[in-house]
Amino acid sequence: MRKVTVLVSVFILLLSLSHSHSFVYASQPDFPPIKGEYYPVEGQKYPQKMTNPYSFTRTVDFSGDPIEIYTQINMVTQIQIPSPPVMVNVGRPEGFVVEVVPEFNSIFVKPVKEIEMTNMIVTTEKGVYTFILKENPFKPWDIRVMITNPYRNVKVEDTYTLVWTAYYGKRPAEFQFMPLDIRSPNASNYIYDPVVQMGCNVELRRVVFFPRQGLATYWVRVMNVAPPDVLVPVQSLAIDERSVWTDGLVKVAVPGTQNSSVPLLGKGDSIDMFLIVKTGSVPPLLRLRLSLKGARLSQAETLLPTAESGLQPGKTPEDEKLQRMYQDMLKKEKIETVNPKDIGEENEKDQQEEQQIPVVPEEIVLPQ
Repeated sequence: MRKVTVLVSVFILLLSLSHSHSFVYASQPDFPPIKGEYYPVEGQKYPQKMTNPYSFTRTVDFSGDPIEIYTQINMVTQIQIPSPPVMVNVGRPEGFVVEVVPEFNSIFVKPVKEIEMTNMIVTTEKGVYTFILKENPFKPWDIRVMITNPYRNVKVEDTYTLVWTAYYGKRPAEFQFMPLDIRSPNASNYIYDPVVQMGCNVELRRVVFFPRQGLATYWVRVMNVAPPDVLVPVQSLAIDERSVWTDGLVKVAVPGTQNSSVPLLGKGDSIDMFLIVKTGSVPPLLRLRLSLKGARLSQAETLLPTAESGLQPGKTPEDEKLQRMYQDMLKKEKIETVNPKDIGEENEKDQQEEQQIPVVPEEIVLPQ
């Protein structure tokens, strides 16, 4: 009888132990084991449910690379960025709950599932931030992550800054107290070589000048078109930025191209060039030299006004076109017109006659 009692007690003890361990550990995880960051080495026991209590707050210097954010189930993580978020996109929205608070430049992230990972792209007015969200129960999680402003170290001498300012024509937020001159001349001029039968239209779209640094950026657009009075078909040509020259030229930036490749421009094609120049002031005329390369090589030079104006030198104004059409119509229909000079002389005679005639008042009042 004692043996039966002992066996029953041992059986009950083993049964209770097995039940207790079943709540704490699982023989195999629900997710496939991966050796590395997310899971412990194979052969160990995996926790069925685990909340890591260890958390920390950190500051991250944003350099353009994706930032890893470690989250925890049943916990919320705050991500604070320098500027208010305008748009937030999550790769796997069903795995994370994301709340955006633009007033505090913050994004709150809470994972829904264990062992989950996705990416998040945050777009602001000053830049784009990329994150990798990871739910990892085996590492301390981020309770708060503060991202530093990557635009504090922006310098005027940076090529990207000069090109960005010239392209958008806006004052960067980092240079709000710095003297800056932004102009949009939109002045253009035609270049044509009748010998090689090649030409183009050179347009000065914008001028940006930093007086303190003595740097100016000229946004020049070159289009493969012939002048209106040329009837020869347009030939394909190439414009090497290394052949472009102007006074004080430091660098020529051509977005979208590499230094080793020169794009071939067909009829109507254009290329944008940003000329970074060292100068003390913006000249009234920009002297620009460049080479047109087709079947033969042609050297060209043009002058473009840098002051803002409504009319473009390379195009005929609308008023002049209407005046020409009006004159042609008068010639075809033989309509007699009056010379404006004769009208002016008649008006002067009338004014002189009016001055000679004395003006008599209707009533004469004598003082008493």
